[in-house]
Amino acid sequence: MVPIFAVRAIIEIKRKGNKSERKKLTQQLKARQNLLVTPSDMAFVLGVFVNDNDPQPWFNDERKPGPNWVEDYRLSNPEKPPVTRILHNNEPDTNGIMAFIYFLAQVALRKERLATQGTTT
Repeated sequence: MVPIFAVRAIIEIKRKGNKSERKKLTQQLKARQNLLVTPSDMAFVLGVFVNDNDPQPWFNDERKPGPNWVEDYRLSNPEKPPVTRILHNNEPDTNGIMAFIYFLAQVALRKERLATQGTTT
């Protein structure tokens, strides 16, 4: 437990999932997202399934995750927090792994920016 002003990101990790589990996780994330102070903080909420058996790809070739995928997702899905997966049927999901890495990089970059802002004021 930490004070809300000290929170940099919320990550909810589930061991396994499917389409119905994804819906439940999205509801949980939305509740946690509502705890955050500003809309910009809401971009730092992510759900992760370690293994998912949903046959539908989460990121298709036209829209692979990139460095700003969380912000792009948030703008096109304002009511639905992002979710990714690490494995699909026990096989690595490369796009899901990259999405998670990009998310963590954005959290680290945000922390660095906040620290820099604190030293200049």
